[in-house]
Amino acid sequence: MIKTEHLQVLDFIVQYGSFKAAADALHISQPSVSVAIKSLEDSLGILLFDRSQYRPQLTEKGMAFYQKAKVSLENLKSLDLFAKELLEDEFLEVHIAVDAIMIYEPILEKIYDLILKKSNAYLYFNTEVLSGGYDRVINDEVDFAIGPWLADFPINSEIEKIKIQTIKMIPVVHKKVWRSQDLNDLIKIPQVIAKDSGSKKYSLSYGILDCSHKIIVNEPSLKERLILGGYGWGRVAEPVVSATKDLIRIPEDLANSFEIDIYLIRRRARPMNKDIKAIWDSLL
Repeated sequence: MIKTEHLQVLDFIVQYGSFKAAADALHISQPSVSVAIKSLEDSLGILLFDRSQYRPQLTEKGMAFYQKAKVSLENLKSLDLFAKELLEDEFLEVHIAVDAIMIYEPILEKIYDLILKKSNAYLYFNTEVLSGGYDRVINDEVDFAIGPWLADFPINSEIEKIKIQTIKMIPVVHKKVWRSQDLNDLIKIPQVIAKDSGSKKYSLSYGILDCSHKIIVNEPSLKERLILGGYGWGRVAEPVVSATKDLIRIPEDLANSFEIDIYLIRRRARPMNKDIKAIWDSLL
């Protein structure tokens, strides 16, 4: 008997190009992938992969079977989505990963009425830094993410991303702690950095000044509080800089500003019912 999970393993091997890559994407061991494919081949009575090559290649019969399997998997996804829509007609649960540089109020402004339309709604925000939102999407922990798409991320056809805005990050310091506007004085002031909340695989950091002291925080809002309190300097989103008179911009030749493109990011395979799609569309 053909098992759906075995078809999913087959699909991931073809998509990712190897048993190991499929195992990583599925968060299972490589031997488990091999066992699943062997069980599928035994139940079918055909060889799906030519294993004589460095990378496994589908046999002719394997390719024919895979084409049918893809259609079956898509139909199962559609059926699963339909079932969820039936169950969630009045109930709504949405999980969104939001990068720490985003301001929440404009996001809520766009989706608030959509949430209130439901008689029972739960909206979960996860604040992330840099690759954290992407990680949440890849691990299927959220419906979608609002955050940067960084050059370090691998190309993945399973991911949908749509650019929605650009945010400028400005290097600033409290006016009470840096009066000379000299580099020698700046390096005496700690740089405040929000730690990347993603996995070690995508551990990323940008704009760190090599010669300065560092204060590294896990809580993104603490970064702004420390800078506003005069305990260090760092880059914050331009709207935050504009909202206070106590922060002064550090000259570009000492610490450069940069722009970050912000995207809506989601896994294509994750079911998106009509209510979550309406929320997604409202943010475009």
